[in-house]
Amino acid sequence: MGIFSKKEIIETELLFEIEECHEAYNESEEGELGGLIEFEAYGSVFGDENRYYYAMVGCRNIEYRQFVDTLVNMEYKKIKVIVKVKNGRAKRFKIDFKDLAYKLNDKNFEKLFMADGWISDRSSIMR
Repeated sequence: MGIFSKKEIIETELLFEIEECHEAYNESEEGELGGLIEFEAYGSVFGDENRYYYAMVGCRNIEYRQFVDTLVNMEYKKIKVIVKVKNGRAKRFKIDFKDLAYKLNDKNFEKLFMADGWISDRSSIMR
């Protein structure tokens, strides 16, 4: 495969955990409360060993704690992950927040955004 090989996109549902949450007060946006939620989605996308999809997810909403509590208490802890693959390897991913909002029947979850993310062979969460 060359430098201009076609990228493949795989959509899958993976289990997830929340590692940490960081609440923040942003004075520049009229005292808006928000924070970062550290997600770790994990599972096999290619039918082989597990990969870990780690994401810093931002939330600009006064109901930040409610977002976190809802995610922690979800009965079905799976999220839709869209993985970009090149040359048989996962290169990037994103979380489908519209799908999450649909599952939770709460459009506010569409306001979440992925601030950063990376893929690893190892979990960063101490289980």
